[in-house]
Amino acid sequence: MIRNEGFFLLARLLTGGRPTQPFVALRCAPRLVDIPVLGRTLVDFSLDFTAQTCLRTNLGTKRALEAMAPGQIVEIWSDNVSAVETIPFMLDGHACEHLCTLPRDGTWVVYVRKAPGR
Repeated sequence: MIRNEGFFLLARLLTGGRPTQPFVALRCAPRLVDIPVLGRTLVDFSLDFTAQTCLRTNLGTKRALEAMAPGQIVEIWSDNVSAVETIPFMLDGHACEHLCTLPRDGTWVVYVRKAPGR
């Protein structure tokens, strides 16, 4: 995991600025991934909610969506099927679009982009 200023800023947003035990692994270094609807695409950061509850996954995702800049793409990892199913429904309220959800070795990866210009 890369810890840089982006990491700490996002970590503060995900925890509401309160000191807490970390519950999500963040990777803030942009990297290229293959997304079926877009092809090779730059993902700005990743959130790993593997082994977390549905509520924790959804609250962390909500905070990340609020913190994203227009055009940024986030990759959300989870092994909780309820959380994965609800993420696309919360996106309209955050000016985000669901790009796709992919199965990966017993988990799912949800790709989300913040709408440009909002």
